[in-house]
Amino acid sequence: PYDGKRTGFRDLDMAEVKQVLDRRNVSIILTTRYNSIKAAVSWYRARENGLNQFTLSASAETADQKIVFDMPKFEKWLRFVEETDRRLLEAIAYFRRPTLTIDYEHLEMDLETAVKQASDFLGLNETSVPQASKRFTKTGTDNLRKMISNFEEFCEFFWQTSYRSMLGVEACSSSPRSLDSAGSASAASWQGHQDLNSSLLDHLVVHPNSSNPKDCYTSGWSDVDVCPQLLHESKLAAVLRARRKESPVFFKHVHKAGGTTLCSVASENVLVDRSSLPHVKNWNTNCVPMAAFLNRPPRTLVTNALVKLQSVGPEDLLAHESIDGSIDSSIDGSTTWLGGACFYGHLSVGGQHAIPATFPDLGFIASEGPMPDELAMDVAYPLVTMLRKPMDRVLSSYKWWKFMVHRFPANTGSICSTYKVVDDQGNTNYNASLWEWVQSYPDNWVTRSLLGARYLYNHSKHPLKPRHVVEAKNRLQAFSAVLVLEEFERSMELMERVFEWPNVDKHKARNVNPGGPSSAEDELKRGLAMHNGSDGGPRLIEEILERNLYDMEVYEYGKKLFWQHLDQLNISVA
Repeated sequence: PYDGKRTGFRDLDMAEVKQVLDRRNVSIILTTRYNSIKAAVSWYRARENGLNQFTLSASAETADQKIVFDMPKFEKWLRFVEETDRRLLEAIAYFRRPTLTIDYEHLEMDLETAVKQASDFLGLNETSVPQASKRFTKTGTDNLRKMISNFEEFCEFFWQTSYRSMLGVEACSSSPRSLDSAGSASAASWQGHQDLNSSLLDHLVVHPNSSNPKDCYTSGWSDVDVCPQLLHESKLAAVLRARRKESPVFFKHVHKAGGTTLCSVASENVLVDRSSLPHVKNWNTNCVPMAAFLNRPPRTLVTNALVKLQSVGPEDLLAHESIDGSIDSSIDGSTTWLGGACFYGHLSVGGQHAIPATFPDLGFIASEGPMPDELAMDVAYPLVTMLRKPMDRVLSSYKWWKFMVHRFPANTGSICSTYKVVDDQGNTNYNASLWEWVQSYPDNWVTRSLLGARYLYNHSKHPLKPRHVVEAKNRLQAFSAVLVLEEFERSMELMERVFEWPNVDKHKARNVNPGGPSSAEDELKRGLAMHNGSDGGPRLIEEILERNLYDMEVYEYGKKLFWQHLDQLNISVA
């Protein structure tokens, strides 16, 4: 509906444009918007009604912004936005220039961080970082109800479509149930939502009692007071989709907390990716999609903060494919490196929503490392994690690190490249004692992983405070199931009940640390024997405990959720 008179580049020879970009060594910053409904609304208001997006003076809150939307005409604008985005992404893929993608949602949520990311990407020093302009005021809020006079018609029009999550369900005065009962040609796409009418299924997930406001806003739920209820409905709907094999189960794999064993159990029930990793004998992807390992940058870039905190959007996921199935050693591959075993922490809000479309055949998808900084709780798939006693998990992580640095000397040995253990000369300390290793290992690993990527990767710059424990506990409530390694049999029974997995071996042997079998007590004894410093052995135990106080609190809270879930499912705890 729009010919691009003011902003469109028309009739350009793409090859010539690429030559110019290459000759000038141009880097590209691409801004995208996950919510294509709101993007189309902005276009519609501007082009159909002359409501300019920015003004020098008038505030959007005081301006009369409500207009009646012609639904057939708006559909054309929606198709226009999606087609324009598709062509833009095709052009970016064709140019193959260094590109940073920034989501509109991220920009709106944290402008300072987005500007910093762009500045780092462009190589600007701190004194050159531009400040956000305050010259213009954006007209109109992002609240669709405030912009659309016939919003109820608008809401019902899109309710039973793939755009449902973009509406902001808290804005629809009609309840989801009444909208669903209205019926439409696309009702089959939401088959099973009527199940939510039955209180008999409420027991499948634990009802959250609080949420982080930031996560609520990220999920499109602006009313924080009703956010826990919306989260409960979203979790239940996601579980039912997974039961119908319409979406995968996402597993937040806590390092050294039984994830490999759970992956093995999942493989007996749903399709998982356990492809063999190239150049590494007898290792597989461990339920992480193989695509996450492709096009890996050089090691020097992997350890660079810019790469570690890259934003992977839906276009990166959906366009990702390997030419020959191998891991590309250069960053100039045909697609973006997704982040390896820890890819989920790199995903933008749009990227999180794109998981089912990206891996439509997989029924169980895992990722280690942190959760995303901006967490979408309204995703169409359920989240699951498994916790372990902090002391045992830390000691097992040390053993893992020792195994890794000796088997792969060029590797730092740390999962997700989150830390380094170095000697006085700055070289990897391959023979670090448990005491020396603990000084470099991120404190409260699980708490930081739940809070997000920046809290884990930049752990030395972000000391944790009591409020962070509350936020981590709130994020645990976004999971449809919180499992406990020490209660493995009951955890597997929980998975069997919640997701109707038919082949669950509750007595399956747990994965053995590649460094060989041993108990946490054995590892601690060896660590105590090696530590003969002035502080003595007891100081080592005290040090580990002090550095994991928040993790112990999170672990106990996770167990509380676990026992509550078992009670709801009538699983015996005797």
